[in-house]
Amino acid sequence: MQTTKNYQNSRPFHYKRSNSHEKNRRRQNQGFKFGKGTSLRGYGCSGHASAYIIPELRLQFDCGMLMKQYNKVSNIFISHAHLDHYSAIPSVVGLATMTKRPIKIYAHPIFIEKMEAILALYEDLDGMELTHHTFVPIEIGDVIRMKKGIFVEVFEAFHVENPNNIPAFSFAVYEERRKLKDEFKGLESREIAELKMDGVEINDVTKYTRWFYTGDTTTEIFNLDVAKEAENVITECTFLTDSLGGNAERYGHVQFSKLAEIIPTLNAKRIFLSHVSARHDSEQIAEAIKREDLFDDDRIVWVDNGLPRGAPIYCVDD
Repeated sequence: MQTTKNYQNSRPFHYKRSNSHEKNRRRQNQGFKFGKGTSLRGYGCSGHASAYIIPELRLQFDCGMLMKQYNKVSNIFISHAHLDHYSAIPSVVGLATMTKRPIKIYAHPIFIEKMEAILALYEDLDGMELTHHTFVPIEIGDVIRMKKGIFVEVFEAFHVENPNNIPAFSFAVYEERRKLKDEFKGLESREIAELKMDGVEINDVTKYTRWFYTGDTTTEIFNLDVAKEAENVITECTFLTDSLGGNAERYGHVQFSKLAEIIPTLNAKRIFLSHVSARHDSEQIAEAIKREDLFDDDRIVWVDNGLPRGAPIYCVDD
């Protein structure tokens, strides 16, 4: 698909107007599909809200706003206890009650304890018992099975210290594939069944990290092999410039100039940059990409107001 590089435009990049314009618009509305038929829909703005849905997995990272596709989600993972990452939980739980659609919310045990107290206040205020939601406590190192062959693993993120000692999490979604070991090929099904009953591992197991969500963190998260190897990465990128005098990481956030050094080392097919500070506008985003010489890296997708902004291929025409 052809694109136009135009730094004079109010948007950093845009599609050429053509007969395929409506097709481009439909693709924006449908989300962005790639790799195993999964897509990403979301919103990310520092201090405002963060919420990202992979509808094909019925999975959501963070809950800072009520997403239009809330009915496509069964599992929500909360990265940390900052309001812009969890403020829509009461709305989601209320809708689960009204629609009788069960929802599971995975979070740190202390977060769950305090959120249950908050929901009790909502129940008292609204006069409605909130049902059809389940809180699931998680800790760093936990692995949660989503469905056959699909798992979410919890990692430590590097954010500011929480007064209630609630850590920040990053999440990896990986696929587990099993293949019969060579030495067992040619055996009859009865013999294989007997080996399994005896506790013999008959398969070679391979893990493929499909998605990695950093949550709020510093670039230290990319020291993890799982972050480097993931097919698709959703990373925070709060600051474009050194506006904090080199203290972005002190505040537990990513600065684009440092991330730009890491991007070429990532295996990802798509790198979604989000959680950008509201102080940065479209022109500044364009200048940052130009300055770091990443304009031609078509893996990069800037997420803004629920739509990608900035990548040469995945662009917004708003």
